[in-house]
Amino acid sequence: MIKEKNTARSNKKRVDKLIRSIRQKVANNDLRFSAHNKVNHMDEADLAKFVGKLAKDYLFLEFLSYDEIDKCDGSETLEADKKLFDSMVTKKGKFISKDTDKISTPKTKVRAYNMKKELTLPLMFEILNEGNSDLRKLCFTQHQIKKFCRKNCKWLSVNTQITFFLFMMENRIFVADIRGGRKNYHLDGQIYPYNQEDKYFWGATNGVPHRIVVPLF
Repeated sequence: MIKEKNTARSNKKRVDKLIRSIRQKVANNDLRFSAHNKVNHMDEADLAKFVGKLAKDYLFLEFLSYDEIDKCDGSETLEADKKLFDSMVTKKGKFISKDTDKISTPKTKVRAYNMKKELTLPLMFEILNEGNSDLRKLCFTQHQIKKFCRKNCKWLSVNTQITFFLFMMENRIFVADIRGGRKNYHLDGQIYPYNQEDKYFWGATNGVPHRIVVPLF
């Protein structure tokens, strides 16, 4: 517990230091890159977004690719079906979806990232959400996650490594962690409620990083 607290405190200090450094460079007019002029004319909100982008791009997360999920009618859930998921469980047993809304979604652009550093789930998703703790815009539907795993499986992390997704169910945010190979569809998953106070640090195993997939907004 002490180690986890110290790591979280260290991560926060690194982000704060990065933000201070960027703001100082902007103030001193010595930020040398193609977006220089644009940065100097950003208001506080836009600058915060820019800093968030740098934090995720250069400090914690490695951007892999953009991709798209085809439109979905909301008819499919993440329950195990043997065609894609060998198992889908919760801490209490087999996952039974309570998603009855069947929300249709248009073709959706997504971004995939590798984790470069050990991160907790709250820190991971808040970085991707540019510091905003309201994560609803990072959520997919269950049908979208399933279609991504079926059609865009090249971006899933391999073997025992996890690819993380968020989704909404009954007005709550849940985490879907998907594990397995990329080609044979023998995937396993676990579903659990998103916990803002989660202190567990996820890191690479044998040099292979976990991955995160979120909508592009």
